[in-house]
Amino acid sequence: MKVKGILFGGVFAVTLVVASLAILPVNDAHAPLLPVEHFETYLVTAEITSGAGVTLEDQFGISEHIVNRLEQFAIPVQKNDEPLDNTTSHLSFWTITDPTFIAREVVVDNQFGEQSLKVFDGIYLAAPALKNDEGRTELPTDLSHFKCYKVQGVAPGNKVTITGQFGTHTTTVLQPGLLCVPAKKTTDKGVVYPVVNPMEHLLCYKIEVVGTGQTVLIRDQFSTSQTPLSFMDLLCVPSMKNPPVPTEQSSWGKMKSIYR
Repeated sequence: MKVKGILFGGVFAVTLVVASLAILPVNDAHAPLLPVEHFETYLVTAEITSGAGVTLEDQFGISEHIVNRLEQFAIPVQKNDEPLDNTTSHLSFWTITDPTFIAREVVVDNQFGEQSLKVFDGIYLAAPALKNDEGRTELPTDLSHFKCYKVQGVAPGNKVTITGQFGTHTTTVLQPGLLCVPAKKTTDKGVVYPVVNPMEHLLCYKIEVVGTGQTVLIRDQFSTSQTPLSFMDLLCVPSMKNPPVPTEQSSWGKMKSIYR
């Protein structure tokens, strides 16, 4: 059992992360857990497809999907000089088929404040991935899979400075586009990837477009491919859905210092 503490508005909430009895498909099952990072997504220009069948279970229910095309790739980034602890765990965003989903409203809280969102169909499976391997041999076990739903909400409008593996730039945080919720994934062969931390969500906002022109080696459970990346698309911010305690705007940056 691993205990993680999170500070929200002066309240120290303790999350117990219990070792799952589900099948772990990697060898590094005891890797230390780090807080989920900010991510910046880039559009993939190559045609990389899967066709794998998966079952996803999240807080909205259980559904079966076909994994279609790799469309975005997310790299961990530093925002406004906040700590960046985990630089090697990435996320690959695969389009998925989605059964009928009833739109609903949720409240999400993060460093930009409390936001009401309307949630629509799930359109991506975000899978833990590696970029250029970067000294790691096993796929990340410190990140959950996420099912990402289309959302509508109000743009925060904040200016932020983002530093990542492709450079530093300042951008405006625009409308939210995706809410990514942790999901248990079961493959069509019965292999189970459990949720790492059920509290950690990502709310992904549109940002001003900047090109990259990078080509990287992406490796995840569906593919290993040299992949050209074009324009950055989203900034994904650590968030809580329907949070149980108040959150101050500055609390998320402070939260990471607890882990250090």
